[in-house]
Amino acid sequence: MNVRAISMGLVAGVLGSILAVQATSVTLAWDPPSPSTEGTGYKLYYGPADTTGSERYTEVIDVHTATQYTVEGLTVGTWYVFAVQALGDDGKTSDFSSQVRHLAAAIESIAGPPQVVAVDSEETTAQERGSGRNVLDGDPATIWHTKWFGQAPPHPHHIILDLGAVRTVYGSATCRARTAS
Repeated sequence: MNVRAISMGLVAGVLGSILAVQATSVTLAWDPPSPSTEGTGYKLYYGPADTTGSERYTEVIDVHTATQYTVEGLTVGTWYVFAVQALGDDGKTSDFSSQVRHLAAAIESIAGPPQVVAVDSEETTAQERGSGRNVLDGDPATIWHTKWFGQAPPHPHHIILDLGAVRTVYGSATCRARTAS
């Protein structure tokens, strides 16, 4: 856990959790200073993040000693950046915590399961079973394979997925076709 201390030993909590998200609100949580120091509470800073990535804290909320807070009234389609500072008994503040970025997005009330919407080519012979549906089955032993038996459609190939809701995708993995050695 990365926290930064200032000279008096007061450290900012690590802002590391988004606990709940609605279209125009977000609930944030942070860890208290460790080891415990004399402090009077926290201030939560936030504001829209501009397109170049620099932060602008346009709002400051004194959350007292709470380590969780719900920010309401966010504008759908706007990226926000959040950070906290610990407040010392002597009025000094810690450095800012780590930052959290959040996109206020309209969320459908009923999220469906992820599904394959379209695939341009798949090998579904008894020997291969390379259906496009396999990319979402969670089984590393199954694969999506483009058509190869009898015909090979031209590149590029594509697959279109409906994730069923607004979701953050942190990555994907592809692998080369297995060949007999």
